[in-house]
Parts: sequence; structure tokens; C-alpha cells
Amino acid sequence: MDAGMIGNQVNRKVLNFEQAIKEGAIKVKDLSLPELIGIIDTCFCCLITWLEGHSLAQTVFTCLYVHNPDLIEEPALKAFALGLLKVCDIAREKVNKAAVFEEEDFQAMTYGFKMANNVTDLRVTGAGL
Repeated sequence: MDAGMIGNQVNRKVLNFEQAIKEGAIKVKDLSLPELIGIIDTCFCCLITWLEGHSLAQTVFTCLYVHNPDLIEEPALKAFALGLLKVCDIAREKVNKAAVFEEEDFQAMTYGFKMANNVTDLRVTGAGL
């Protein structure tokens, strides 16, 4: 991403998760199967891109659904969003503890985002849902 790039700018309003829900820009319930699969597929692509060395802000956190999974009413999507955050947090924690990376190879910074720390691993795996 080039922060200085000016070309092809569209005059559109940028919404956070809560605003997007309120304005109907994204759905948090009654998703069709193709919609659900599309969201999950996109989020998996973002996860892989993060694991390849890009920042969380430019990959996983571009998916608004992980910003606040508590607001998601669709059970499968809520479980997926929580699981995705947990996977990121566990991977980040393990890599940091091992101290086996260079800063340009792995981006561990969370930029102040919550990583589902209030949710136990047991609940994420389905036993507590």
C-alpha cells in the first residue's frame, strides 16, 4: 500500500463496524450460504497474507467482522470471527515468545485491536458457545 498515492480516489464515506451495521452496509444476521462462504474465504485470504509477513492492519483487520464479533448475530460467522482472532493471537504469542523472526518477516503489532482475549479457548472450540 502506498500512503502517498492519490490516483483513482473515490469520494466515499469510510465506516467502522458499528456504523456499517447501522447503515445496512454489512449484514450480521440472515446471511445466505454464498454470502457466508464469501466472507469466510476473504478472511482466510487475509489470514494467509498476514502469515506471509504483512501487517494485521492491512490484512486481517480489514475484515470489519473481526472488529467486534459480539455484534454478529449469525452463529457460524460469530464463531468464525472469534476463532480467527484466537488463531491470530495464539500465532502472534508463540512467534513472539520464540523470538525467531525479523521485523520485516512477521508483523506482530495489534494496533490496539482486541484479540478476543475475553473469550476462552474452550468457548472458541465450541464447548462454551
